[in-house]
Amino acid sequence: MSGKSFGVFVSFLALPALYSCNDSGERPQAVQDDLINTEYPEDVAEIEAVLADIQLTIREGDIDRLISHHAYSPKFSDFQDGGMRTGATENERNEREFFGGASSIEKFEYADPKISVYGDVAVATVHPDVEMTFGDQAIAARRQLTLVFARTEGGWKIVHEHNSPLNSEA
Repeated sequence: MSGKSFGVFVSFLALPALYSCNDSGERPQAVQDDLINTEYPEDVAEIEAVLADIQLTIREGDIDRLISHHAYSPKFSDFQDGGMRTGATENERNEREFFGGASSIEKFEYADPKISVYGDVAVATVHPDVEMTFGDQAIAARRQLTLVFARTEGGWKIVHEHNSPLNSEA
């Protein structure tokens, strides 16, 4: 093989390596899991523990602990009862006012929980069954709740909430 042919051959061998580099020259990490179909039972158990602590926190009226389960940042978003999207400040204020304003919480349970983990992000859907009293007014409601979690250094934290009434026919 001539020197020129050898140089062309080596150039062809180098193309795949150059093509697979990103702008910083580093090779991207390969996707190791099928994020859609792979189950992550350890992560699901961690999120189940967070959901259980949220229930306990609400029943005990420990609003600061409830708030600590959120990762409030400019990325945080919240939908409530068909209203416009709000952010971290509004969500924290609403949770403090609503749960902090209850004079008693007779029931706060989750029905039909489903947790789906996609690597460092997870989606939990539940139907809260709630009986609370505000002063002398009792309310009972079944809701539908979606919580999006992100894995952080401090554990799984809520980064999005969507809470609305469950259709009375359900």
